[in-house]
Amino acid sequence: MQVYSHTCHAAAHADDQDRCASCLGTAIRQLLIACFLFSTLSVAWAEEEAANVLTFPPHFFTDAQVNTAFDMVQLLPGFTFDAGDDDVRGYSAAAGNVLIDAQRPASKFDSLEDILKRIPASAVASIELIRGNSSGINMQGQMQVANIVRHDSAGTEIGAEFALYFHGDHRRLPAAKVDFAHRWREKLLELSFESYKLADDDSGQGIRQRRNTGGLVTHYAESNLVAADEVLQVTLGYEQPASGGELRLNAALESGTKREDENLQVRLPTMEFATITERENYEQLELGARFTRALYSQSSLELLAIQQLRKMDSVEIERNENSSAIFRDNSESGESILRATVRNPLSSSTVFEWGVETAYNFLDSHFLSEEDGLSIALPEADVHVREYRAESFASIVWDLSPRLNTEFGLAYEFSRLSQRSDSSTTRSLGFPKPHIGLSWTPSSASQVQVRLQRVVGQLEFDDFVSSAELATDTLDIGNPELEPETMWELSANWEHRLWRETTVVVGVRHARIDNVVDRVPIFADTDNDGTDELFEGPGNLGRGSVNELSLGLDLPLSSLGISGGDIKGDITWRQTSVIDPLTGEKRQITGTKQPWEGRLEFAQDIPAYRLRWGIQLVLGEREPEFRLDETRVETESLRVNAFANYELAPAWTLSLELQNLSSRKKTLRRSLYDNARDSSEIAAVDIQSRTFDPYVVFGVRWQPAR
Repeated sequence: MQVYSHTCHAAAHADDQDRCASCLGTAIRQLLIACFLFSTLSVAWAEEEAANVLTFPPHFFTDAQVNTAFDMVQLLPGFTFDAGDDDVRGYSAAAGNVLIDAQRPASKFDSLEDILKRIPASAVASIELIRGNSSGINMQGQMQVANIVRHDSAGTEIGAEFALYFHGDHRRLPAAKVDFAHRWREKLLELSFESYKLADDDSGQGIRQRRNTGGLVTHYAESNLVAADEVLQVTLGYEQPASGGELRLNAALESGTKREDENLQVRLPTMEFATITERENYEQLELGARFTRALYSQSSLELLAIQQLRKMDSVEIERNENSSAIFRDNSESGESILRATVRNPLSSSTVFEWGVETAYNFLDSHFLSEEDGLSIALPEADVHVREYRAESFASIVWDLSPRLNTEFGLAYEFSRLSQRSDSSTTRSLGFPKPHIGLSWTPSSASQVQVRLQRVVGQLEFDDFVSSAELATDTLDIGNPELEPETMWELSANWEHRLWRETTVVVGVRHARIDNVVDRVPIFADTDNDGTDELFEGPGNLGRGSVNELSLGLDLPLSSLGISGGDIKGDITWRQTSVIDPLTGEKRQITGTKQPWEGRLEFAQDIPAYRLRWGIQLVLGEREPEFRLDETRVETESLRVNAFANYELAPAWTLSLELQNLSSRKKTLRRSLYDNARDSSEIAAVDIQSRTFDPYVVFGVRWQPAR
């Protein structure tokens, strides 16, 4: 198998990248100067000593309708929750920005949001908002981290929730959850059960149409898609003292089904009826253990072990009056992680941390394609992947002064990847990953953070496997020669707080990427006759760049006469660039949302009526994709949600949600070429659009006092 490569304009592209980096570097310097001047002026407003840790006790949330630790985190001024990415392999790269008792959860499968929603607000002693580099907390590369500090007194916490979703297509979908926690004699037992059926927002009614270059409609169909997820999840956690330290064990089991049924009434070119049916059944299990204990001279040791297993079976079937097509994908995968971390305080202002992490991953996947009952041979249809990963790391956090601290770190990642499919390959990869961070806090009102780091992406195992999409009649070929992306990333954040609650956060980011993973033409011999056929799939394009500018705002409205009101929002402008392998011209990187992404929320607490209500706006999104003989742009329109929570009694809360009031619309616009994009003109434009109707959610939560 050979991957098509194109290197023209490389020098010009490098010059563009250098100019882009220079411009952003100038912008960062100007931002830092502005931050310095504004921060200097704001010192007079600050009454507290400069500190990297802000503590929010329970009474800070007294006037708000908070039931769980997640509700409390959402109300932290100037903080945007990041759940992390549990799809990446390994433990360190999956980190979110919330800790529980100064520890990351010993789980990847159990989402950080779900874990926080299982901690009742009454169990939270305080929340620490940690900004910049902190010598007492592992920041995991985050600019900000929230630490949930729980009560350690004995007692029992129990809570239950039930919700019913009312959809415009007459579906009534239930969701239920029960959480239990009991603490006694320094031991903790946690149990959670959750079951739900939720409609996927891909559902809705819409149209499919194709127009030629003259604007004439050559194909037209009306579509009705019904999609839903059914999930059953059970989690268990246990903590107790052990061998002079603390031991935590956890287990999670999830079983689910994803269903999609689309009915198509074709009007042109002929009248006919077609259906597309998708089913995906999966089961996944995770076992985890974490052991922590103090060592000599205030040093500490953390040992972590995680085992994940997943099985998935999916089928996609298209039928019309004259033909049928079937695609099946069966896979088994798993991950085993071992991690050890040692923290050594070298002095009152310096902490050294070092450790090692190893991981073993596997994927066994089988892809089958049929048309009208006949099997179709495809390259990379049966793939077996094995990966061994090891990473050693070390970092030092040094408080140069109460207002200035730094972090220096270096990690080295090694992986050995073997794949057995149409061809067998084994590769060894190694990458150094240095980073340096600077945090300057001129006052409790302001902080400036700058970070430079080398980031190494991960190869997606699914990119090694062939796949198909019936809705767009496209086929992707797996690419065993794919290389991981690497990037140098420079970012800077300026945070300014007015009276502790009002916060403005401005950020800039520039990343220079090597081996951009995008879409490329691929030649493969499917019939083993020595003749290559042209396909397309994931591949590497060379150098690219990402530029971002972000703004976050948290604004209480009490001074404007709206008691208990608050506006919270964030918006990001993003620009990406890479050289197209076909045309040799600069374009956006496939799959990146741009140019705008963000949300704005207004909420108000009215304690006299035991009510909290609000409205949320989610900006529309635009995502481009560049294929061999077509370009795609997928867009989503503005989404509007509203909610109200009412405390019926001390242990009972009623909720009402009006979701998707704007009837969010998804549109896929495809510009289709006669041949490859570099050698032909647009022959037709295909548009698929679908509108997801508003729906209502009624909920009740029972949380008795401890």
